[in-house]
Amino acid sequence: MQGHYDSDYALGTDGKYHFADDTSIYRTGTYYVRSTNAGNTWSKPFRVSPKSTQAERGVLAASGNNLYVAYMTQTAYFSGTTSTFNPAAPRYIYVRQNTNLGVKTNWGSAVKLPGQTKTSRGDYLYIAASGSNVYVTTTNTKSGAIDVWYSNDSGTTWAGPVNVGTTTFLDNSTGTYVGGFSGLPAIATSGSTVGVAWTASPTGAISAVTCNAVGVTSCVSHTLATSGGADNLGYVQAAGDATRMAFTWTTASGGWLEEYSGGTWQPAHQFVSFPDSSPGVGTTLNRGGEGAIVALSGTTTVGIAISECNTITSGTCSTGDEKDREQLVYRQSADDGATWSAASIVATSSTSKNTFNNDFGSATFVNGVP
Repeated sequence: MQGHYDSDYALGTDGKYHFADDTSIYRTGTYYVRSTNAGNTWSKPFRVSPKSTQAERGVLAASGNNLYVAYMTQTAYFSGTTSTFNPAAPRYIYVRQNTNLGVKTNWGSAVKLPGQTKTSRGDYLYIAASGSNVYVTTTNTKSGAIDVWYSNDSGTTWAGPVNVGTTTFLDNSTGTYVGGFSGLPAIATSGSTVGVAWTASPTGAISAVTCNAVGVTSCVSHTLATSGGADNLGYVQAAGDATRMAFTWTTASGGWLEEYSGGTWQPAHQFVSFPDSSPGVGTTLNRGGEGAIVALSGTTTVGIAISECNTITSGTCSTGDEKDREQLVYRQSADDGATWSAASIVATSSTSKNTFNNDFGSATFVNGVP
């Protein structure tokens, strides 16, 4: 089993961990861990990003014995108790490959993806891999381009970026990481096809393309939603297997799934309605959810984990309200989303103050089991 995480604590020369800052010693980083006994124990974390850089937004993909971790560097983080992060400063994407199931001695050198200039600035990353094909996507925060880099030889060489679309959605809010356009694209691959979907407009249109897996060419556009995808932080999540790709997103009214298989987009299915009235899940103040993480198993099984919000008032969920709570809810379909099992709560948040749970994470099936 493989895993990764970002950390803003760094190991210093004194052998202790310290909150990351802008010195040459304490830097943010992307770390990799592995388990060889079904998750009972885990390896010591291996820092994938160099100790000399500030690195975050790590993503992990695997295909066969090969693992790929992509991450984003930044110029600054903290100085003492003051944030020094500048969203207008350059941010570069790197990929590091392991050729032997994560064994520490088999990590290759970090590769800076091509085509990035001195002023390049990416957004959050997404990665996918299948066979010898590997893909990384992000938003160019300066232009709004949805860019894809690709390798068709298991990460030996990289090409791109290929511009597969654009977004006009802006994130220039106070404290933003983005500092510009933000499409939050998700990418998946299946057979000879690669698919990308993203938030395309301020009103939450969700756009997608399917392209030839080799070279990301001959892209065909498709609309998943004409609006509403920005109402609930409804960014897209994606997964792919040998026969299909699945994309999920949320609106104010519910969560949605649409699959691409057999060279065709299938009908969209709603897997939850908001407010969620499922037994044991919903309350009269359930305000919806976001981050609908999807995983595929077998030929028709789909699993979705989603972070749902319950508020103390009638407003929307907010990290600024110490009484708002999020809980992680799981649903599964055995027929490609036509029908769904009863919802189950994976994790519920504490009732203590300041324990708002975020929704970032991932999901997968191991030997057909979620």
